Amino acid sequence: MPPFDIECTRPWLVAQFSQAQRMVSWSLNRPGLVDASKVAWRQVGSDDLMADLDPIDWFAQKLEGADLSTAVGMMTSRDVETFAHHTARVENVEAHCVVTLGLNNGEHIGRRADIAHAAGTINILCHAD
Repeated sequence: MPPFDIECTRPWLVAQFSQAQRMVSWSLNRPGLVDASKVAWRQVGSDDLMADLDPIDWFAQKLEGADLSTAVGMMTSRDVETFAHHTARVENVEAHCVVTLGLNNGEHIGRRADIAHAAGTINILCHAD
């Protein structure tokens, strides 16, 4: 049984633990070592993040509006409904991973990718007991 519940309601994907967990992240809103009971992914598109926008302030406002300001938050261009959740066990240790993978393989035969616009995200929640 997973140590967290997952709820996906676009534009949010939220993993909820029954009690606070010690987490380490590069999150925009809660980087470093923090205690949190939620991890939240926010699906974003190019209409959300304009060039003159401060992404930290914008994200903080979105988290607050969704009552997720205490969550470790991540942004992804990936459709949050396509997240992957897998479990692995080795002897007595079990790990649960939730991933959103927002990368784009823009290369095709006969057409080069515009590398300047090939940004993407890999956001991973991994819990090991």
